[in-house]
Amino acid sequence: MSKDPVTSQRSRAGPTLSWQDPDTRAVAYQVLVVGLIGLLAWYLVSNTMHNLASRNIATGFGFLDREAGFAIGESLIDYTPSDTYRRAILVGLVNTLRVSAVALVFATVLGLVVGISRLSSNGVIRRAAAAYVGCVRNVP
Repeated sequence: MSKDPVTSQRSRAGPTLSWQDPDTRAVAYQVLVVGLIGLLAWYLVSNTMHNLASRNIATGFGFLDREAGFAIGESLIDYTPSDTYRRAILVGLVNTLRVSAVALVFATVLGLVVGISRLSSNGVIRRAAAAYVGCVRNVP
């Protein structure tokens, strides 16, 4: 059996690109979408940079070393209004961690008490705990 010369030529030349081929269309559409996303990103960045420059707004983290000028009510570390923004952010972070630790302890204790109450043989306590869980479940 002899091979068809046209078929053997086509197989040696490699795959042909055709819009009828779903794989070719898929790659072309993906390239098109990535290109459009890149064009949109370039437009947004250049527009933002132009607007910042026209309003003389500086970007970066240089403001962290300037004087904050505001007071913070409570803090575990010393802070005065003449301290820098960097120090104010540190004080805020420490305050957040402190409040989070207290909330974690109270939430754990409350969850343990309610969980044990759900297993209670006392019907009133069991129903009260079930009602609490039903009301609070899935509330952000």
